[in-house]
Amino acid sequence: MTSLSIHNARVWADGRFFEGGVRVEDGRIAALARDPGKADTVLDAAGAMLIPGAVDMHVHFRDPGSPHKEDFGTGSAAAALGGVTTVLDMPNTKPAVLDASSFTAKRTAVSGRSFVDFGLIAAADPSNQAHIARLAEAGAAAFKFFTYERRDAPPAGILDDATLLDLLRAVAETGVRAHVHAENDSLVKAGRARERDSGDWSAHLRSRPALVEEEAVARTILFAREAGALLHVCHLSSARSLALIERARRSGQIVTAEATPQHLLLDEKGYALLGADLIMVPPVRTEEDRGALHMGLASGAIDAVATDHAPHTDDDKTGAPLAISTGLVGVQWSYPLMLTEALEGRLTLARAIDAMSTRPATMLGWRGKKGVIQVGADADLVLVEQSASVLDRSALASRGHSTPFAGTRVRARIRDVIVGGRVQVADSQLVGAPTGVFVTPGVRSPETRKA
Repeated sequence: MTSLSIHNARVWADGRFFEGGVRVEDGRIAALARDPGKADTVLDAAGAMLIPGAVDMHVHFRDPGSPHKEDFGTGSAAAALGGVTTVLDMPNTKPAVLDASSFTAKRTAVSGRSFVDFGLIAAADPSNQAHIARLAEAGAAAFKFFTYERRDAPPAGILDDATLLDLLRAVAETGVRAHVHAENDSLVKAGRARERDSGDWSAHLRSRPALVEEEAVARTILFAREAGALLHVCHLSSARSLALIERARRSGQIVTAEATPQHLLLDEKGYALLGADLIMVPPVRTEEDRGALHMGLASGAIDAVATDHAPHTDDDKTGAPLAISTGLVGVQWSYPLMLTEALEGRLTLARAIDAMSTRPATMLGWRGKKGVIQVGADADLVLVEQSASVLDRSALASRGHSTPFAGTRVRARIRDVIVGGRVQVADSQLVGAPTGVFVTPGVRSPETRKA
Protein backbone atom coordinates (compact mmCIF):
# COMPACT_ATOMS: atom_id res chain seq x y z
CA MET A 1 0.00 0.00 0.00
CA THR A 2 1.26 3.51 -0.75
CA SER A 3 2.09 6.02 1.97
CA LEU A 4 0.09 9.14 2.78
CA SER A 5 0.91 12.28 4.72
CA ILE A 6 -1.35 15.11 5.86
CA HIS A 7 0.22 18.50 6.53
CA ASN A 8 -0.90 21.81 8.03
CA ALA A 9 -3.70 20.32 10.11
CA ARG A 10 -5.05 20.90 13.58
CA VAL A 11 -4.65 17.30 14.73
CA TRP A 12 -6.88 15.96 17.53
CA ALA A 13 -4.73 13.66 19.66
CA ASP A 14 -4.83 12.87 23.38
CA GLY A 15 -7.81 15.14 23.87
CA ARG A 16 -6.32 18.30 22.39
CA PHE A 17 -5.21 19.84 19.12
CA PHE A 18 -1.67 20.28 17.91
CA GLU A 19 -0.49 22.00 14.76
CA GLY A 20 1.08 19.54 12.34
CA GLY A 21 0.07 16.35 10.62
CA VAL A 22 0.25 12.58 10.37
CA ARG A 23 2.04 10.04 8.24
CA VAL A 24 0.27 6.87 7.19
CA GLU A 25 1.92 3.64 6.06
CA ASP A 26 0.20 0.37 5.20
CA GLY A 27 -3.15 1.65 6.35
CA ARG A 28 -2.02 2.66 9.84
CA ILE A 29 -0.78 5.82 11.45
CA ALA A 30 3.01 5.70 11.48
CA ALA A 31 3.82 9.14 12.89
CA LEU A 32 2.35 12.30 14.35
CA ALA A 33 4.60 15.29 13.87
CA ARG A 34 4.75 18.99 13.16
CA ASP A 35 6.21 17.95 9.78
CA PRO A 36 5.20 14.37 8.93
CA GLY A 37 7.47 14.28 5.88
CA LYS A 38 7.04 13.21 2.31
CA ALA A 39 4.82 10.39 1.09
CA ASP A 40 3.34 8.97 -2.10
CA THR A 41 0.23 11.05 -1.51
CA VAL A 42 0.34 14.38 0.29
CA LEU A 43 -2.73 16.27 1.51
CA ASP A 44 -2.61 19.91 2.57
CA ALA A 45 -5.18 20.36 5.33
CA ALA A 46 -4.89 24.15 5.06
CA GLY A 47 -5.70 24.52 8.74
CA ALA A 48 -8.64 22.11 8.84
CA MET A 49 -9.30 19.92 11.88
CA LEU A 50 -8.07 16.34 11.60
CA ILE A 51 -10.23 14.08 13.78
CA PRO A 52 -10.82 10.33 14.01
CA GLY A 53 -13.47 8.79 11.77
CA ALA A 54 -16.83 8.13 13.37
CA VAL A 55 -18.00 4.67 14.42
CA ASP A 56 -21.77 4.28 13.92
CA MET A 57 -23.01 1.32 15.95
CA HIS A 58 -26.49 1.25 14.42
CA VAL A 59 -27.27 1.29 10.70
CA HIS A 60 -29.71 -0.57 8.47
CA PHE A 61 -28.22 -0.86 4.99
CA ARG A 62 -31.06 -3.26 3.94
CA ASP A 63 -28.56 -5.62 2.28
CA PRO A 64 -29.35 -8.30 1.30
CA GLY A 65 -33.00 -8.21 0.43
CA SER A 66 -34.23 -4.64 -0.08
CA PRO A 67 -32.04 -2.93 -2.70
CA HIS A 68 -34.88 -0.56 -3.60
CA LYS A 69 -34.43 0.99 -0.14
CA GLU A 70 -30.63 0.73 0.29
CA ASP A 71 -27.64 -1.50 -0.30
CA PHE A 72 -24.13 -1.59 1.08
CA GLY A 73 -22.82 0.51 -1.78
CA THR A 74 -25.20 3.43 -1.29
CA GLY A 75 -25.32 3.18 2.50
CA SER A 76 -21.55 3.05 2.91
CA ALA A 77 -21.10 5.87 0.41
CA ALA A 78 -23.36 8.02 2.60
CA ALA A 79 -21.31 6.98 5.63
CA ALA A 80 -18.01 7.91 3.98
CA LEU A 81 -19.33 11.30 2.85
CA GLY A 82 -20.35 11.95 6.45
CA GLY A 83 -16.99 11.04 7.97
CA VAL A 84 -18.26 7.71 9.34
CA THR A 85 -15.47 5.23 8.70
CA THR A 86 -16.86 2.16 10.50
CA VAL A 87 -20.46 0.94 10.75
CA LEU A 88 -22.30 -1.91 12.42
CA ASP A 89 -25.15 -3.19 10.26
CA MET A 90 -28.33 -4.57 11.80
CA PRO A 91 -29.58 -8.14 11.23
CA ASN A 92 -33.16 -7.52 10.04
CA THR A 93 -32.28 -8.12 6.42
CA LYS A 94 -33.78 -10.67 4.03
CA PRO A 95 -32.83 -13.27 5.05
CA ALA A 96 -32.37 -12.26 8.65
CA VAL A 97 -29.04 -13.02 10.34
CA LEU A 98 -30.10 -15.84 12.65
CA ASP A 99 -27.35 -18.46 12.32
CA ALA A 100 -23.73 -18.83 11.23
CA SER A 101 -24.77 -19.73 7.69
CA SER A 102 -26.82 -16.55 7.16
CA PHE A 103 -24.11 -14.50 8.87
CA THR A 104 -21.41 -15.83 6.55
CA ALA A 105 -23.65 -15.43 3.51
CA LYS A 106 -24.30 -11.78 4.36
CA ARG A 107 -20.64 -11.11 4.99
CA THR A 108 -19.76 -12.64 1.63
CA ALA A 109 -22.54 -10.78 -0.18
CA VAL A 110 -21.51 -7.31 1.03
CA SER A 111 -17.73 -7.74 1.03
CA GLY A 112 -16.06 -5.74 -1.72
CA ARG A 113 -19.01 -3.31 -1.86
CA SER A 114 -18.42 -1.10 1.16
CA PHE A 115 -16.61 2.24 1.14
CA VAL A 116 -16.07 1.99 4.92
CA ASP A 117 -15.13 -0.75 7.37
CA PHE A 118 -18.09 -2.73 8.65
CA GLY A 119 -19.16 -5.16 11.32
CA LEU A 120 -22.32 -7.24 11.39
CA ILE A 121 -24.79 -7.59 14.25
CA ALA A 122 -26.64 -10.89 14.60
CA ALA A 123 -30.21 -11.33 15.77
CA ALA A 124 -31.38 -12.96 18.97
CA ASP A 125 -34.94 -14.21 18.65
CA PRO A 126 -37.05 -17.08 20.00
CA SER A 127 -35.92 -19.41 17.21
CA ASN A 128 -32.13 -19.21 17.44
CA GLN A 129 -30.84 -19.70 20.96
CA ALA A 130 -28.91 -22.78 19.82
CA HIS A 131 -27.05 -20.66 17.26
CA ILE A 132 -25.81 -17.87 19.55
CA ALA A 133 -22.38 -19.36 20.28
CA ARG A 134 -21.64 -20.10 16.64
CA LEU A 135 -22.70 -16.60 15.62
CA ALA A 136 -20.26 -15.13 18.13
CA GLU A 137 -17.51 -17.39 16.76
CA ALA A 138 -18.33 -16.18 13.24
CA GLY A 139 -17.59 -12.60 14.35
CA ALA A 140 -20.91 -11.06 15.36
CA ALA A 141 -20.28 -7.58 16.72
CA ALA A 142 -23.36 -7.75 18.97
CA PHE A 143 -26.75 -9.46 19.26
CA LYS A 144 -29.91 -7.46 18.58
CA PHE A 145 -32.99 -8.03 20.76
CA PHE A 146 -36.45 -6.68 19.97
CA THR A 147 -38.96 -6.76 22.83
CA TYR A 148 -42.05 -6.06 20.73
CA GLU A 149 -43.77 -7.83 17.83
CA ARG A 150 -42.27 -6.71 14.56
CA ARG A 151 -44.36 -6.35 11.39
CA ASP A 152 -41.48 -7.51 9.18
CA ALA A 153 -40.21 -10.47 11.19
CA PRO A 154 -37.87 -12.32 11.26
CA PRO A 155 -36.14 -11.55 13.50
CA ALA A 156 -39.17 -11.86 15.72
CA GLY A 157 -39.83 -9.91 18.86
CA ILE A 158 -39.06 -11.65 22.15
CA LEU A 159 -42.40 -11.43 23.93
CA ASP A 160 -41.98 -14.17 26.52
CA ASP A 161 -39.95 -13.23 29.59
CA ALA A 162 -38.48 -16.68 30.12
CA THR A 163 -37.25 -16.72 26.53
CA LEU A 164 -35.74 -13.26 26.95
CA LEU A 165 -33.85 -14.39 30.05
CA ASP A 166 -32.63 -17.57 28.37
CA LEU A 167 -31.37 -15.65 25.34
CA LEU A 168 -29.59 -13.11 27.52
CA ARG A 169 -27.89 -15.97 29.34
CA ALA A 170 -26.79 -17.47 26.04
CA VAL A 171 -25.38 -14.14 24.87
CA ALA A 172 -23.69 -13.57 28.22
CA GLU A 173 -21.70 -16.76 27.68
CA THR A 174 -20.16 -15.26 24.54
CA GLY A 175 -19.03 -11.97 26.10
CA VAL A 176 -20.68 -10.06 23.24
CA ARG A 177 -23.06 -7.20 24.04
CA ALA A 178 -26.83 -7.55 23.87
CA HIS A 179 -28.26 -4.54 21.99
CA VAL A 180 -31.91 -4.05 22.84
CA HIS A 181 -34.69 -2.16 21.11
CA ALA A 182 -36.73 -1.79 24.27
CA GLU A 183 -40.47 -1.26 23.90
CA ASN A 184 -43.32 -3.00 25.73
CA ASP A 185 -45.29 -5.02 23.18
CA SER A 186 -48.75 -4.89 24.75
CA LEU A 187 -48.49 -1.16 25.40
CA VAL A 188 -47.43 -0.56 21.80
CA LYS A 189 -50.41 -2.54 20.53
CA ALA A 190 -52.83 -0.76 22.85
CA GLY A 191 -51.48 2.65 21.92
CA ARG A 192 -51.65 1.98 18.20
CA ALA A 193 -55.24 0.74 18.53
CA ARG A 194 -56.18 3.82 20.53
CA GLU A 195 -54.66 6.24 17.99
CA ARG A 196 -55.48 4.28 14.83
CA ASP A 197 -57.89 6.84 13.45
CA SER A 198 -55.99 9.96 14.50
CA GLY A 199 -54.90 12.10 11.60
CA ASP A 200 -52.29 14.32 13.24
CA TRP A 201 -48.59 13.38 13.26
CA SER A 202 -48.33 13.63 17.04
CA ALA A 203 -50.50 10.50 17.19
CA HIS A 204 -47.28 8.58 16.61
CA LEU A 205 -45.89 9.88 19.91
CA ARG A 206 -49.16 9.39 21.77
CA SER A 207 -49.29 5.77 20.61
CA ARG A 208 -45.86 5.08 22.16
CA PRO A 209 -45.60 7.12 25.38
CA ALA A 210 -42.43 7.10 27.47
CA LEU A 211 -43.78 4.26 29.64
CA VAL A 212 -43.53 1.95 26.60
CA GLU A 213 -39.75 2.32 26.62
CA GLU A 214 -39.29 2.75 30.36
CA GLU A 215 -40.92 -0.57 31.27
CA ALA A 216 -38.93 -2.52 28.67
CA VAL A 217 -35.65 -0.86 29.70
CA ALA A 218 -36.34 -1.67 33.36
CA ARG A 219 -37.15 -5.30 32.51
CA THR A 220 -34.13 -5.89 30.29
CA ILE A 221 -31.80 -4.27 32.86
CA LEU A 222 -33.17 -6.62 35.51
CA PHE A 223 -32.89 -9.68 33.27
CA ALA A 224 -29.42 -8.73 32.02
CA ARG A 225 -28.25 -8.42 35.62
CA GLU A 226 -29.61 -11.87 36.39
CA ALA A 227 -28.03 -13.32 33.25
CA GLY A 228 -24.69 -11.54 33.63
CA ALA A 229 -25.07 -10.02 30.15
CA LEU A 230 -23.54 -6.80 28.89
CA LEU A 231 -26.55 -4.69 27.97
CA HIS A 232 -26.60 -1.86 25.45
CA VAL A 233 -29.79 0.18 25.07
CA CYS A 234 -30.37 1.36 21.50
CA HIS A 235 -31.81 4.76 20.48
CA LEU A 236 -32.65 5.93 23.99
CA SER A 237 -35.56 8.36 23.89
CA SER A 238 -36.76 9.25 27.39
CA ALA A 239 -35.46 10.90 30.54
CA ARG A 240 -36.92 8.18 32.75
CA SER A 241 -35.18 5.42 30.80
CA LEU A 242 -31.88 7.26 31.18
CA ALA A 243 -32.46 7.49 34.93
CA LEU A 244 -32.95 3.72 35.08
CA ILE A 245 -29.65 3.16 33.28
CA GLU A 246 -27.79 5.50 35.61
CA ARG A 247 -29.28 3.77 38.65
CA ALA A 248 -28.20 0.36 37.32
CA ARG A 249 -24.65 1.64 36.83
CA ARG A 250 -24.53 2.97 40.38
CA SER A 251 -25.29 -0.55 41.56
CA GLY A 252 -22.31 -1.86 39.58
CA GLN A 253 -24.09 -3.23 36.52
CA ILE A 254 -22.55 -2.69 33.08
CA VAL A 255 -25.16 -0.96 30.91
CA THR A 256 -24.31 1.26 27.95
CA ALA A 257 -26.58 3.44 25.83
CA GLU A 258 -26.75 5.31 22.55
CA ALA A 259 -28.94 8.17 21.35
CA THR A 260 -29.67 9.40 17.85
CA PRO A 261 -29.24 12.99 16.65
CA GLN A 262 -33.04 13.13 16.29
CA HIS A 263 -33.63 12.36 19.97
CA LEU A 264 -30.82 14.69 21.05
CA LEU A 265 -31.71 17.70 18.91
CA LEU A 266 -35.48 17.59 18.24
CA ASP A 267 -38.69 17.35 20.24
CA GLU A 268 -42.43 16.88 19.79
CA LYS A 269 -42.92 20.35 18.32
CA GLY A 270 -41.38 18.99 15.15
CA TYR A 271 -44.29 16.66 14.29
CA ALA A 272 -46.48 19.45 12.93
CA LEU A 273 -43.61 20.86 10.87
CA LEU A 274 -41.89 17.71 9.64
CA GLY A 275 -44.62 15.07 9.44
CA ALA A 276 -43.34 11.79 8.00
CA ASP A 277 -39.75 13.05 8.22
CA LEU A 278 -39.92 12.66 12.00
CA ILE A 279 -41.58 9.25 12.17
CA MET A 280 -39.23 6.71 13.72
CA VAL A 281 -39.36 4.32 16.68
CA PRO A 282 -39.01 5.01 19.46
CA PRO A 283 -40.53 8.42 18.81
CA VAL A 284 -38.99 11.83 19.39
CA ARG A 285 -40.51 13.02 22.67
CA THR A 286 -40.86 16.13 24.82
CA GLU A 287 -38.44 19.00 25.30
CA GLU A 288 -37.87 17.66 28.82
CA ASP A 289 -36.81 14.30 27.40
CA ARG A 290 -34.62 15.91 24.75
CA GLY A 291 -32.93 18.12 27.32
CA ALA A 292 -32.25 15.20 29.64
CA LEU A 293 -30.73 13.19 26.82
CA HIS A 294 -28.54 16.09 25.73
CA MET A 295 -27.34 16.53 29.31
CA GLY A 296 -26.73 12.80 29.49
CA LEU A 297 -24.62 12.97 26.36
CA ALA A 298 -22.62 15.89 27.72
CA SER A 299 -21.95 14.10 31.02
CA GLY A 300 -21.07 10.78 29.38
CA ALA A 301 -24.11 8.99 30.81
CA ILE A 302 -25.07 8.34 27.20
CA ASP A 303 -22.03 6.63 25.76
CA ALA A 304 -22.46 7.03 22.03
CA VAL A 305 -24.31 8.79 19.25
CA ALA A 306 -25.64 6.32 16.69
CA THR A 307 -27.98 7.11 13.83
CA ASP A 308 -30.35 4.15 13.42
CA HIS A 309 -29.99 4.97 9.70
CA ALA A 310 -33.09 3.25 8.28
CA PRO A 311 -33.99 4.26 4.71
CA HIS A 312 -37.39 3.69 3.10
CA THR A 313 -38.84 4.54 -0.27
CA ASP A 314 -40.86 7.70 -0.71
CA ASP A 315 -43.98 5.56 -1.11
CA ASP A 316 -43.27 3.82 2.20
CA LYS A 317 -43.20 7.21 3.90
CA THR A 318 -46.51 8.38 2.37
CA GLY A 319 -49.81 7.84 4.15
CA ALA A 320 -51.51 8.15 7.51
CA PRO A 321 -49.29 8.73 10.58
CA LEU A 322 -49.67 5.21 11.97
CA ALA A 323 -49.66 3.48 8.60
CA ILE A 324 -46.35 4.62 7.11
CA SER A 325 -42.99 2.96 7.60
CA THR A 326 -40.94 4.13 10.57
CA GLY A 327 -37.32 5.05 10.01
CA LEU A 328 -35.12 7.91 8.79
CA VAL A 329 -31.74 8.32 7.12
CA GLY A 330 -28.93 9.80 9.18
CA VAL A 331 -25.45 8.39 8.65
CA GLN A 332 -24.31 11.13 6.25
CA TRP A 333 -25.15 14.08 8.49
CA SER A 334 -24.61 12.86 12.07
CA TYR A 335 -20.99 14.01 12.40
CA PRO A 336 -21.60 17.54 11.02
CA LEU A 337 -24.62 17.89 13.31
CA MET A 338 -22.80 16.82 16.46
CA LEU A 339 -19.68 18.82 15.63
CA THR A 340 -21.93 21.85 15.17
CA GLU A 341 -23.29 21.26 18.68
CA ALA A 342 -19.70 21.51 19.89
CA LEU A 343 -18.66 24.45 17.74
CA GLU A 344 -21.69 26.42 18.93
CA GLY A 345 -20.93 25.69 22.57
CA ARG A 346 -23.71 23.27 23.51
CA LEU A 347 -21.32 20.31 23.85
CA THR A 348 -17.58 20.07 24.30
CA LEU A 349 -15.63 19.03 21.22
CA ALA A 350 -13.96 16.31 23.28
CA ARG A 351 -17.34 14.77 24.15
CA ALA A 352 -18.63 15.07 20.58
CA ILE A 353 -15.61 13.18 19.20
CA ASP A 354 -15.71 10.70 22.05
CA ALA A 355 -19.41 9.91 21.54
CA MET A 356 -19.13 9.69 17.77
CA SER A 357 -15.84 7.81 17.59
CA THR A 358 -13.65 6.94 20.57
CA ARG A 359 -16.25 5.58 22.96
CA PRO A 360 -18.03 3.24 20.53
CA ALA A 361 -14.65 1.98 19.31
CA THR A 362 -13.65 1.23 22.90
CA MET A 363 -16.95 -0.53 23.58
CA LEU A 364 -16.23 -2.80 20.62
CA GLY A 365 -12.75 -3.68 21.86
CA TRP A 366 -10.87 -1.43 19.44
CA ARG A 367 -9.08 0.73 22.01
CA GLY A 368 -5.98 2.12 20.31
CA LYS A 369 -7.07 0.73 16.95
CA LYS A 370 -10.05 2.86 15.96
CA GLY A 371 -11.55 6.07 17.26
CA VAL A 372 -8.18 7.70 18.00
CA ILE A 373 -5.32 9.40 16.21
CA GLN A 374 -2.19 7.75 17.55
CA VAL A 375 0.71 5.71 16.22
CA GLY A 376 -0.41 2.18 15.34
CA ALA A 377 -4.11 3.00 14.98
CA ASP A 378 -6.04 2.41 11.78
CA ALA A 379 -5.76 5.46 9.53
CA ASP A 380 -9.47 6.30 9.68
CA LEU A 381 -9.29 10.06 9.49
CA VAL A 382 -11.53 13.01 8.73
CA LEU A 383 -10.57 16.54 7.71
CA VAL A 384 -13.22 19.02 8.84
CA GLU A 385 -13.47 22.64 7.80
CA GLN A 386 -15.28 25.08 10.06
CA SER A 387 -17.56 26.69 7.52
CA ALA A 388 -21.28 27.31 7.45
CA SER A 389 -23.58 25.45 5.08
CA VAL A 390 -27.14 24.20 4.84
CA LEU A 391 -27.84 20.46 4.68
CA ASP A 392 -29.30 19.71 1.25
CA ARG A 393 -31.49 16.66 0.74
CA SER A 394 -30.36 16.39 -2.89
CA ALA A 395 -26.80 15.69 -1.70
CA LEU A 396 -27.76 12.48 0.11
CA ALA A 397 -26.04 9.37 -1.24
CA SER A 398 -28.59 7.09 0.40
CA ARG A 399 -31.55 5.79 -1.58
CA GLY A 400 -33.75 7.02 1.25
CA HIS A 401 -34.56 10.71 1.54
CA SER A 402 -36.64 10.99 4.72
CA THR A 403 -34.80 13.10 7.30
CA PRO A 404 -35.79 15.88 9.68
CA PHE A 405 -32.50 17.72 9.15
CA ALA A 406 -32.81 18.91 5.53
CA GLY A 407 -32.40 22.67 5.60
CA THR A 408 -30.49 22.67 8.89
CA ARG A 409 -27.55 25.04 9.09
CA VAL A 410 -24.29 23.40 10.21
CA ARG A 411 -20.82 24.79 10.87
CA ALA A 412 -18.75 21.68 10.08
CA ARG A 413 -17.96 20.57 6.54
CA ILE A 414 -16.61 17.05 6.01
CA ARG A 415 -13.86 17.78 3.48
CA ASP A 416 -11.67 14.68 3.13
CA VAL A 417 -12.14 11.18 4.53
CA ILE A 418 -9.51 8.47 4.75
CA VAL A 419 -10.46 4.86 5.53
CA GLY A 420 -7.63 2.45 6.26
CA GLY A 421 -5.15 4.84 4.69
CA ARG A 422 -7.09 5.25 1.46
CA VAL A 423 -8.69 8.54 0.43
CA GLN A 424 -12.39 7.84 -0.01
CA VAL A 425 -13.69 11.41 0.00
CA ALA A 426 -11.85 14.46 -1.37
CA ASP A 427 -13.32 17.97 -1.29
CA SER A 428 -16.65 16.47 -0.13
CA GLN A 429 -16.87 14.17 -3.17
CA LEU A 430 -16.72 10.38 -3.15
CA VAL A 431 -13.54 9.48 -5.05
CA GLY A 432 -12.48 6.11 -3.64
CA ALA A 433 -13.35 2.48 -4.27
CA PRO A 434 -15.31 0.09 -2.04
CA THR A 435 -12.26 -1.16 -0.13
CA GLY A 436 -13.78 -1.25 3.36
CA VAL A 437 -13.07 -4.43 5.29
CA PHE A 438 -15.03 -6.65 7.65
CA VAL A 439 -14.13 -6.06 11.29
CA THR A 440 -14.92 -8.12 14.38
CA PRO A 441 -15.06 -7.13 18.04
CA GLY A 442 -11.65 -6.86 19.68
CA VAL A 443 -10.36 -8.69 22.72
CA ARG A 444 -12.89 -8.32 25.51
CA SER A 445 -10.56 -6.94 28.16
CA PRO A 446 -11.87 -5.72 31.54
CA GLU A 447 -11.60 -2.17 30.19
CA THR A 448 -13.76 -3.09 27.20
CA ARG A 449 -16.38 -4.69 29.42
CA LYS A 450 -16.61 -1.56 31.55
CA ALA A 451 -16.83 0.82 28.59
